[in-house]
Amino acid sequence: MRYYNYDYLRVIAMLGIVLLHVSATYMHGITDSSIFGHRYEGDYWYIAIANTLPRFAVPIFFMLSGAFLLERKIVSIREFYARRWRKIGMYTALFTLAYFLYAFAKQSVNVLFRGGDIWLLVNPVEDLLRGQAFYHLWFMYVLMGLYLLTPVMVWIKTQLSEEVFTRLGVGWSILASISFNTSTHLLIWDVGYVLYFLAFFFLGHILRVKAGAHKNTKVHFTLFILLGGALETAVGYAIGCREAAGLSFHDTAHNLSEPLSPLIMLASCAIFYGFGIMQCHKSELIDMVSRYSFSIFLFHALVWDVLSLTLVRSHFGQCGDALYVIPLGVVAVFLISLALSILWEKFWKSLDEKLGVTDSSLRLLHLKVADIGGDKNFRT
Repeated sequence: MRYYNYDYLRVIAMLGIVLLHVSATYMHGITDSSIFGHRYEGDYWYIAIANTLPRFAVPIFFMLSGAFLLERKIVSIREFYARRWRKIGMYTALFTLAYFLYAFAKQSVNVLFRGGDIWLLVNPVEDLLRGQAFYHLWFMYVLMGLYLLTPVMVWIKTQLSEEVFTRLGVGWSILASISFNTSTHLLIWDVGYVLYFLAFFFLGHILRVKAGAHKNTKVHFTLFILLGGALETAVGYAIGCREAAGLSFHDTAHNLSEPLSPLIMLASCAIFYGFGIMQCHKSELIDMVSRYSFSIFLFHALVWDVLSLTLVRSHFGQCGDALYVIPLGVVAVFLISLALSILWEKFWKSLDEKLGVTDSSLRLLHLKVADIGGDKNFRT
């Protein structure tokens, strides 16, 4: 059975990720006059809300993974890990290297042509070691950590009743939120960091099961979506109030908008459940975009970084109102990333057909892979 509602949710979440990162540039520009001068200081309310409304997107992607992976029957752990490496691991490694080289090249330009301190060249190396080769890749490292835990989670699920597993998941999610909001972290790939986001694996499965038993109505769908939007708007309003008072976005109040903030968790759960009870018909466009959501995610940060350096921070990028500059930026980044994703797939398929790159990479891991059928309900 194909769940088209989750394809729609995946596309909306990907748009949310792009909006989150595009609006973040303007969010930083409110308190850092070196970015836009004082051009957007009067737009802090709109920018703050634009930056918090899509905060559901990151939890949604973790929840989508958990919703389907925890229902799998894993016959062979070796085959499961081989499939994850083939679909996710190789590309994460390649893009980590690519983004590291890009960041190193940017710092080299600063040192060679702009008089920057030579020690700036250490920053990309330090970021790489900390699991932050580029600002969005932390998600991939955490996701891979969750994949390593998935066979264990599936086994635990088979040993417990659905009710007990639900209680375990809810309890873990509450504990993760409390711990995340009272702790500090240095390494993105710290095991503890992965365990925090295990909460969304639990929640994705729990809410999908509950949604399956829910009688679908458009009224209920609308109410859950509005509830999620209202909670995130409230977070945006709170951050806007702090900006209006001259307080920095990067103080402790920033925890309000983190994925494991209680309000963001509740908003994400409401939106996920709302889409879970919605019945959708197949859309060729949504199906196509959903299929490329993983590669769009990998490309979009590079696209936005290039655009922000060349256009947005120039006079051209400062001549418009944030009310339409941000949406235009989102559309441009999304479409360019989609185009790059299509080209990337064609390039990779061609390379694979000629050189057998994928099979060779699996042999390097000494994994014997059976012919595993595609999972149409789970795409990353």
